[in-house]
Amino acid sequence: MRICKNSVTVVTGAASGIGKGLALAMAKRGCKLVLADTNLTGLEQVHAEVRAQGVTAISVETDVAESAAVENLAIRAFEQFGRVDLLINNAGVLSSGASWELDLQEWKRVLDINLWSVIHAIHAFIPRLLKQTGGAHVVNIASLAGLTSGAWVAPYTVSKHGVIALSECLAAEMAATEHPITVS
Repeated sequence: MRICKNSVTVVTGAASGIGKGLALAMAKRGCKLVLADTNLTGLEQVHAEVRAQGVTAISVETDVAESAAVENLAIRAFEQFGRVDLLINNAGVLSSGASWELDLQEWKRVLDINLWSVIHAIHAFIPRLLKQTGGAHVVNIASLAGLTSGAWVAPYTVSKHGVIALSECLAAEMAATEHPITVS
């Protein structure tokens, strides 16, 4: 998919790190932006930076671990812009420690944010993307941890392996059904 001026881009985890960098990069390309994060202060700062570049943007407080919040994000994006050309599922957290010692709630938190957020986004956005003309592209951010394994980062590694597997399945499903949605 070619990203061009006025393409509509949704970025989760947009308040800092890679998400902020992606939002600013898309703003430089003239994309309209839907920025999502739980960090309202950071979200407002990124929103101000992209607006200063003359970019149309909205910010949506979104806890990607909650399916209803991601559904709300999709509703707001389509109400505001009528379409989404690029969905970037970027939100993520890292937790470290011995896999058998990490609290089960910490395992759940990492899997909810890193993996379930992508599942929520697929359920909220793909049906809408299938109805729009011109196709779309979905980017699910993983990391080298999705391809390798190492000590002390088991929840993160498990979640990122899941993101890669889910992305490959979704890409194969879109190709098999000849839908104009690509996935990476």
